[in-house]
Amino acid sequence: LIKNKNKYIIDLIVIKKKNQKQGIGKMLINYVEDNFMKKGDYLIAGTQSNNISAIKFYTSLKFKKIDTKYIYHILHQKKLENK
Repeated sequence: LIKNKNKYIIDLIVIKKKNQKQGIGKMLINYVEDNFMKKGDYLIAGTQSNNISAIKFYTSLKFKKIDTKYIYHILHQKKLENK
């Protein structure tokens, strides 16, 4: 959870497949709303555009699509020297 002025940003919520559909994600969202947010604050969640289950989850909690971005995570790792 990242706070930026009056916005709280959820970068990632992960629930194991076997534990999904049990209300855990909803409890996490409710916890943030009840314990961190004040009147007028926003909660923003990001997900991949092809993650249909996450989009349905957030939509069921009254989240609305505000933007679409294409973000690439690129890794460069220095190889270890063989000694």
